[in-house]
Amino acid sequence: MAKLNRDNQKGFTIVELVVVIIILGILAATALPRFLDVSEDAHVSAVDSVEGALNTGLASVKAAWLVNSKVSPVTLEGESYVVNGNGFVTETDSTSDLNSCSEILTSLVRTASIAKAAATDLTSTAAISGTDGVEWYAQGDVDTSSLATCKFYYLGRGFSQGQNYSLLTLTLATGIVVKTGPIAIGA
Repeated sequence: MAKLNRDNQKGFTIVELVVVIIILGILAATALPRFLDVSEDAHVSAVDSVEGALNTGLASVKAAWLVNSKVSPVTLEGESYVVNGNGFVTETDSTSDLNSCSEILTSLVRTASIAKAAATDLTSTAAISGTDGVEWYAQGDVDTSSLATCKFYYLGRGFSQGQNYSLLTLTLATGIVVKTGPIAIGA
């Protein structure tokens, strides 16, 4: 057996190890906060994707309206939409009794989980209690004589106290979608 010789042993000194640990600590301290809480980024991305899908759906209905010699209702992918004189969706022509904003969002954005909001304003925590698993809430029944907008609130999955919401507002007469938020509840 070869005899161990202290002169031939190689390794890191304690000073080198401490320097490496300090450098790793500095890197972790600067990078970790960026990766800790990405929930607001996820919230914004979810709203942006539904906003884009809603705009695409509205544009598709208008395009179908133009192709069909500006005749209402417009049928697109099995759904029938009532449009105004400018080709913007005012309601769905569904088989249910309720022609509402929730039906417009559900038919144009088929991936969103929608519930109809019973409250007149979803900006209070009391108005949105018991929202298990539903991410989007639509406010307002479509009645073109009295309702000019549909409001779509995004609460996110597993809503809790202190969480922010976002709002998409669809102006029915113009087909314009405006995004607001994230907004703190009660703000």
